Amino acid sequence: IAGLYASNEFQVTEKLKSILGVRVEQYNHFYTGADQQFASTNGQDGRFFDDEEVLNTFNVFPTANLIYNLKDNQNLRVSYSRTVARPSFKEKSNAQIADPITNTTFIGNIDLIETDINNFDLRWESYQDRGQTVALSVFYKQFSNPIELIAFAEATDNIRPENVGDA
Repeated sequence: IAGLYASNEFQVTEKLKSILGVRVEQYNHFYTGADQQFASTNGQDGRFFDDEEVLNTFNVFPTANLIYNLKDNQNLRVSYSRTVARPSFKEKSNAQIADPITNTTFIGNIDLIETDINNFDLRWESYQDRGQTVALSVFYKQFSNPIELIAFAEATDNIRPENVGDA
């Protein structure tokens, strides 16, 4: 991962402040290993990966916070940010990992892609004596291509990560 981040605070009016930022990341994921599932289902030696790039993405992650000062000790805050959840090395692989305790087999998925996440927050905050804070918050998250563990219909003791629409 290579990344850069910039952020700045702006006093829009006497009561309204904004904090704006952006993070950019270049992410490269490399894999070395054999495709065990391909080999077993096709009766062949399978495909081999030797430090091959299996994920290459450039992401822009904006963030915005608007803070409205209701009173001297109270704020109303509205926030947005964009993030990503990347598949783990175990998930984005062709590994087959048996768990003797649960009697399940985890089968990696070399074709996984990142999960894009949009985060929305609304918060009322009140600052009390002695540094105490009281806050009420609500939030919403929107996921594109979330990664979930799926059991195979033909073998429920085998699980595999898959990208599954939206959440």
